[in-house]
Amino acid sequence: RTIRFPFADLPLPAFHMEASWTLEELLGYFSTWSATNRYVKSTGRNPLEPLAAAMAKVWGDPNLPRTIRWPLSVRATRV
Repeated sequence: RTIRFPFADLPLPAFHMEASWTLEELLGYFSTWSATNRYVKSTGRNPLEPLAAAMAKVWGDPNLPRTIRWPLSVRATRV
């Protein structure tokens, strides 16, 4: 979705966040999402259980931190 601004956008570099998390920490982060909690409330099932099982197969040592990186969307303008 795009919000119309009455001003010209400023060019920006790509931004991202990065963290070093264990599998448990990553799954804990997913559990804080409102969408996860709404799903549990509406279905009575935790969508993270099958995800945790699938990720455990490819993660390796679950106590080994891995680099997690996700993009941030930023829009800036000058008034």
